[in-house]
Order: sequence, then structure tokens, then C-alpha cells
Amino acid sequence: MMDKVIFDNKLSSYLLLLLFILISTSITLFLLIFFREKKLSVFKRFSLFFILLIYSISFHISLIFFTKYTQVYNILLDLTKILYVFTFTFLFVSFMNFFIGRIYRDELLKQHIHLSLQIESLLKKTVLVFSLLIALTVILSILGVNVLSLITGLGIGSAAIALAAQDLLTNLIGGMTIFFSKVLNVGDLVEINDEIGYIISIGLRTTKLKRYDNKIVVFPNSIVAKSKIINHMENDIVKISYVLQLEYKTPVENIKKAADIVTKILNDDERIKEKNSINVGFYKFDQYSLNIYVNFAVNKNMDVGAIKEDFHYLVKYNFDKEGIKFAFPTQTVELENKE
Repeated sequence: MMDKVIFDNKLSSYLLLLLFILISTSITLFLLIFFREKKLSVFKRFSLFFILLIYSISFHISLIFFTKYTQVYNILLDLTKILYVFTFTFLFVSFMNFFIGRIYRDELLKQHIHLSLQIESLLKKTVLVFSLLIALTVILSILGVNVLSLITGLGIGSAAIALAAQDLLTNLIGGMTIFFSKVLNVGDLVEINDEIGYIISIGLRTTKLKRYDNKIVVFPNSIVAKSKIINHMENDIVKISYVLQLEYKTPVENIKKAADIVTKILNDDERIKEKNSINVGFYKFDQYSLNIYVNFAVNKNMDVGAIKEDFHYLVKYNFDKEGIKFAFPTQTVELENKE
């Protein structure tokens, strides 16, 4: 019965293949249980590699028992090659993730390579994406698919893929620029394209900002890299600046009084711990207004939105009380009577 031929191969060959699969499964289960009890982090990190390697070797050995160049042999050979591709792709990804992780745990390297912590996730994702693309290309070649001809034959589809890849690459470069320049970090209070809020994530393609009204604004990294950015954070301090525009007809006494009112409001606010950061003064004759500059800082753990809102109410209330008026764009037209 063992000599019975199925698809040009003996039944015993199939049984041996099944036996090798069972042995591989048993070895895999044993290793998983053994290393879990030993709590070896190295095996945890490379466990999938070991599992794939065991099955790859099993299929490779089982090829000995099949007649060469038969349909079943060719299928098993391709399957073995594909398993090896996945095995060493995962080994490469795991090794790169381990290496990238070590960079961030090594204080000496951190001092010489000024990278944000967020870039670790970005680098790992980049390695994974490009590794999978290379693996997919190799697998298609194993299956006899001409990858170059396939892409060329896609026509419009290939153009769309190229455009999508261009967009991804542009955003990726933008993300790398953000990280290496250390312009932004998660938790920073920033202003991008007239949107102000806290950075909650910096990803592979986008940067997310949470406004004071809890709305999330998503920026492509390519836009962020080219935009004017105001970062209000410095050593866990949020810097807040205002320009209060007063009417041109405001008397000098009222200008001084306005500056004193603002200074008192800020000094009286117990939430503003950095009193030495308070800077208020008349600094500019603008086109339509007399400008008072206001600058102060608060700890990032404070409710910045509430502090600013209270400041607005108090300034408006006290200015109205003293008859100090804000400016708005005006234009004076003089008519000359020639009669």
C-alpha cells in the first residue's frame, strides 16, 4: 500500500511529509512552553523566526522523498522557498527593530544622535513596509510572475501606484525632517497654519493636533514640514503672547493704564507661577492701532485654555470699565471744498 502512487509520488512520501509537519509542530510547541517558563526575551523577540525556520527545514528535508520535477515536488519546492523568504524577512525585521530599540536605550548614543523618541516607531514601520515589499517581489518571482512586466502592464494603475508612492515618500521625508530637526514633540503646544493645540501623535504620514475644543486636526507631514510653526513649549513651559490693539485716539494715560491693567491681571492669577516671564509694554505704532505687547508663560500641566479664557474676560471687562477701546481697521477720508 505504501508503494501506491498519487500524482507521480508514492503514498509514503506524503506520509513522511505529514510526519515532518507533526514533528515541527511538536518542537514548536515545546519551545514555546519552555522559553515562556524561562522568560527569555530573546526568544520572545525572535519566536516567529524560529517557528518559520523549523517548518522551512521540515519542508526542505521532505523534498528528498518526492520525485524531482513532478507537479507536487515543484509546488513543495516553491512553498519551501516562500517559507524561507518569510523566515529571513522576519529575521531582518526583528533584528532591525532590536537594533533601533537599542539606540534609544543607549544614553551615549542619544547624546550624539539627537532623535525624538517618536522616530523609533516611524523607523520600525518603514523597515517593515520596505521589507514586506521586497519579500512580495521575491515571492512573485518564485511563482513565475515577471514583476516588471506586471507593473508595466498595469498602465493607468501603475501611474496611480507611482503617485501614491510619491505621496507616501513625500510625507515620509516630511516626517523625518520633523523628527531630526526636533521642531515638534508629542505634548507640545504648537500653532500650525493658524491651528493651535497639542501634538498628540507624529506618525508615518501624518501629524495630529488636538485643539482646545477637543477637535482633532490632521496634517500631512509634507505640509507640516513646509509650514510656519510656532512652538509654545520650552522646558515644560507654555509661552503665550498677545498683541492688544488700541485706538489711535487713545490718550497716553490710558495706554499706560491698559498696560498696568494687563500686568495686574497676570500677577493676580495664581496659576501663572512664572511671574518673571510677564512682559507687558507699548511697543508699536501700527497702521490702524497702538499696539501693546503681552508675553507670559505657564506650566504645561496647567489648563492653558482656561487661563487664556479668564484673561480675555478680565481684559475686556477692565478695558470697558476704564473706557479703553480696541482698534479696528479704519480709513479717514478728507473732502476738500474748492468753492
